[in-house]
Amino acid sequence: MLLGIQRIRETENQRNRESEKQRYGDSDATDEAEEFPLLAARIRTLQEAVQATVERGLDSDLLFTFARALKAFEFTEGCELSQDDLDAAFALLWSRVNTQLPQEADFDEYRFQFLESFARTKSPLGANHFEEAVWRADNRPHPPECARYRSENLKRLTAVCYHLQQLAGDQPFFLSARKAAKAARTQNPTMALSFLYGLIRDGVLTLNRKGIPGGKFASRFRYNRLQP
Repeated sequence: MLLGIQRIRETENQRNRESEKQRYGDSDATDEAEEFPLLAARIRTLQEAVQATVERGLDSDLLFTFARALKAFEFTEGCELSQDDLDAAFALLWSRVNTQLPQEADFDEYRFQFLESFARTKSPLGANHFEEAVWRADNRPHPPECARYRSENLKRLTAVCYHLQQLAGDQPFFLSARKAAKAARTQNPTMALSFLYGLIRDGVLTLNRKGIPGGKFASRFRYNRLQP
């Protein structure tokens, strides 16, 4: 008897979860990468590429990160950097960071390592918009809209949405309940959905298009900068 009741409850819970996903049109399995073949951070100048690299720290990934930043520059501007361009770009980076590198750091040795990294790099910086938005939310000042919330988790989700919009430019951004839950530091996608729709009710977000439950695309949103 108890096992029968437990099975009934489990079935009801499953139906409730499915109803919730249908209500919000959420799809956990997909994101923007399935609609667009390639994405990248918008980097419009070599100076922006240097800044994006330095922001991520002067660790062992420095040259690889810079190579990815320059790939993002190529993607943004629709160009291909020549050897002279790459040398000039590296000189910009070196002038910015050389005093913070180990004393034995050598210009030409680092330049050769950078050129090798660039030749091998395929993925532009910011190609995964969600990971890029989370990094920015954790390392840059929050947008003003975060100030209305006391919850640090809501602040983080709001900031992630802001940076997703920045990366998407004029287009709406994609966000599933699963990824919203990661942004809000919860393991409960249903709770994350309630956060997203709370942001919509507050005017911070606009739902551009619901995702297809069990389908190909996550829901699309727009971030609204509110008047102070």
